[in-house]
Amino acid sequence: MKNSKDYGFIRGFCYGWEKDPQRWEIELGYAQRLNLNSARIWLRYPHYFEDPDAFVSKLRSFIRSAFSKGITVMPILFNGNMIDFTIVEDSWWEIGDKYAKHIVDSIKDEEGLIMWDIMNEPTCNDYILWAKDKETADKNSIKMWRFLEHYCDLVKLLDSITPITIGHTLANELQPTADYVDVLSFHEYSDTTAKIIKNYDIAQDVSKTTGKPVINSELCCLCRGNPYDVALKICQERELGWYLFELMIDGYWGEVHGLFYPDGTIRDPASIAAVMGFFRNLNPKTRVKARANKEGNVEKALALVNEALKDDTSIFSHKDNDLENVLDAAERCIMYLEGCELVSMHEPPSVQLRRYREQENPNLEEVRAWTYDLAMKLKKLCHIL
Repeated sequence: MKNSKDYGFIRGFCYGWEKDPQRWEIELGYAQRLNLNSARIWLRYPHYFEDPDAFVSKLRSFIRSAFSKGITVMPILFNGNMIDFTIVEDSWWEIGDKYAKHIVDSIKDEEGLIMWDIMNEPTCNDYILWAKDKETADKNSIKMWRFLEHYCDLVKLLDSITPITIGHTLANELQPTADYVDVLSFHEYSDTTAKIIKNYDIAQDVSKTTGKPVINSELCCLCRGNPYDVALKICQERELGWYLFELMIDGYWGEVHGLFYPDGTIRDPASIAAVMGFFRNLNPKTRVKARANKEGNVEKALALVNEALKDDTSIFSHKDNDLENVLDAAERCIMYLEGCELVSMHEPPSVQLRRYREQENPNLEEVRAWTYDLAMKLKKLCHIL
């Protein structure tokens, strides 16, 4: 796998590895079930300097744990996001060299090591993006490229076998460091198919002119209009290796990234299907819509709702099971609404059903009104008079 001319086999994910090793075993198990085969991880040098030997030992353990599940690892030595600008100065390199040398020498022979990422998104920071003027921005960029060239050369000197890359923010940033790396790497978070295709064209043109393989080392972000089923489909059609951002739904990015919750549940089955190479049929000529009432069962469900919501006119009667009857009737409606894709799944009705069932004393009238609305929605969408 190392020094390959084609990394299209990578089906990877970004992952926060600095956690309890027991979590590795569980969460890497989720990745294994999806046949994901590589993890891209951030190494934080401030954490390394707190206890270098312990840091390296934990990193080695992680790589071995991942590889035991068929998952290789691409460590990132430096992070351009929110970078401490002092590290690009020559005066810091002695410290940085010590860090890089210890890391590389300690794990370069690990079978599970697939590639070194020298820096994640070197231009995505105030140092370059928000420099006070163009002259300063150009000057800072030159310092950054020198820093990257230095550490590319150093890592190659320390490890002549494992390929290196730089995880660029955009495809049009690949050219300045193309001579430094063995593998080109960029991130793609565009919000239209045309933009996505254009960036793949740029990246693959650089790949063709340099003769170096290219991968997409970050993609898929909900708040950037870059959903998994769209982004992965185009990437897979281009036959490029990829690392989606990211495996887990947790932490700062949990609202817009991730496949799995810590307990193994998922946010969206479409993202899981996309990872496996299956996508929705969007062709209006061949798409078959589900017909919920094909066997008349929706009408039976509506009759149960009607019965559950019917007022009892007997002054001597009292039903202890009113709430459960109403919730059962609501659930029948939900099965058709969700299963036949008749409602938005941003907040599935089944989530509210669970809320009511877990409440100690839910308001019965509120539940009745909610159930009535579900039934009316189902009746309307199924065109039942």
